[in-house]
Amino acid sequence: MDQSHQDAHGEDAVLAAIVRSSQLAVIAQTVDGIVTVWNAAAEQVYGYPAEEMLGRDIATTFAPETADAERQLHQRVAAGHAGAGYRQTRIRPDGSRVDVVMSVSPVRDPDGAIVGVASISRPVISTSVGT
Repeated sequence: MDQSHQDAHGEDAVLAAIVRSSQLAVIAQTVDGIVTVWNAAAEQVYGYPAEEMLGRDIATTFAPETADAERQLHQRVAAGHAGAGYRQTRIRPDGSRVDVVMSVSPVRDPDGAIVGVASISRPVISTSVGT
């Protein structure tokens, strides 16, 4: 194994460890919206276990009233646009809702072709100040 291959393998292992241990929900999807990565924090935020979401369409989590906007956002990212600060409402398997703030980015292969979409999200914590 040459040095560059070892370096790439080591980097992949570090990145995988970061995703696994992140306190933020990290989700990756194909350009068609099929979930390929769903970390433990995503399980906590969205309520779906990884084994249930892997291979499933991310639209499973979309709120009906925002599904069209979510699909349009996914299409923009799959076309190469990135963004942060998107606030979305998602549906958990029990029907409850969770508001999240997310950043989304295209995932590119080594040749620069877009092969997927990645999102990092966290629930919106509402705070109120008493008088």
